[in-house]
Amino acid sequence: MLIPQIITIDVKKFFEYYPREDKTKSFCFNTVNRYYYHMVVKQLDDFDECPLFHQIINSETFEKEEIDTDASDEWLLDKLIILDFGTIFRGTENYNMSSDKMDKTSQDEADKSQRDKRNETLQKNVKELFEKGLDIAFSDGKKVHMLSFDKSGNMSRHSRITFINENYYDELNERLNLGINFSEIEISLSKYYAYRGLYLTSSKHVQDNEIEITPETLVILKDKTKKQGLAYERNIPIVSATSENGVNWEFTKEENAQLE
Repeated sequence: MLIPQIITIDVKKFFEYYPREDKTKSFCFNTVNRYYYHMVVKQLDDFDECPLFHQIINSETFEKEEIDTDASDEWLLDKLIILDFGTIFRGTENYNMSSDKMDKTSQDEADKSQRDKRNETLQKNVKELFEKGLDIAFSDGKKVHMLSFDKSGNMSRHSRITFINENYYDELNERLNLGINFSEIEISLSKYYAYRGLYLTSSKHVQDNEIEITPETLVILKDKTKKQGLAYERNIPIVSATSENGVNWEFTKEENAQLE
């Protein structure tokens, strides 16, 4: 398998070079115009190995496509893309009038007004990009629709996020959430997104036939806090995952002592 390439788009430049002619449709990144393409693409690089990478190539959607990953390193381009929002989320630019422009107050105010309008338009475009997604048109005539997806902690700090092919969206969400419907559960969003961000963290896939994950080999540490304060207790019972017969298996005191 060839290491796939992934594109990073400069969103601010994308809005400049690819304005929508029809406001009812999604924004479209047309790769055919190579001049615009090179003006908008901020980076084309190898996609680091991470859990999301392996979830994509092991998905049923990927298997149905029967992709030859040894033929080209471009096999991921229509499935995943990174959008770089740069300073867009910082809002309106700071406006400071210099002393040598005190006699041009009206012109300066007009310039500031124009900047405010541009920022307002930019924010509206970003909102619609997240709500409606993004189309990508390729030179071979193929066109795909992308939806906003996940971001790692590092990507969050740099205002970046992935968009994924809509054909993969539902299956990948189910796989990454382990089949749990989090929309029906009261959760801490910050912890949930931190958990999802780990799927984009660079890592190595370990594959060994001797490694078995069973209810007896998967160990869970139960977190407990004291009644007063948030300090964790020192003596935490160690319990395995639920076994096949529905009974939790627990270490004895002697076994706990040996582990400690």
